[in-house]
Amino acid sequence: MLKAEIKPGGEYAVREKRTPGVPFQRVRILEHVRGNKWKVKWLDPNPGLVDYIESGQLIIPWKEHKAFLKGEGNERSFLGLACCSLVFVTGCMLSDVWLKGVRRKAAFALTVPKLI
Repeated sequence: MLKAEIKPGGEYAVREKRTPGVPFQRVRILEHVRGNKWKVKWLDPNPGLVDYIESGQLIIPWKEHKAFLKGEGNERSFLGLACCSLVFVTGCMLSDVWLKGVRRKAAFALTVPKLI
């Protein structure tokens, strides 16, 4: 998340690794320390733990985490089922790319052998 979007006192979903499929942890922002560092208090899975994290580990506000996970699952199942036929027909595949905690679309051109 961007620094401007993060509010002290708010609850957010955190991932230790910014990789899709890694479980969320629930934290409350206590204060901004400096730069992209935040002091947080864990609510789940280690209630009461106070530690420091970077802005990039904050994925989404906690109240939106279920919709985010559902969308992430839909994207994975779509890419899993349609990837091969999509690549064969178009020769190009759209995929999500995670860059510093921000999801972006990127096209990967693939070479498809000519049939006859």
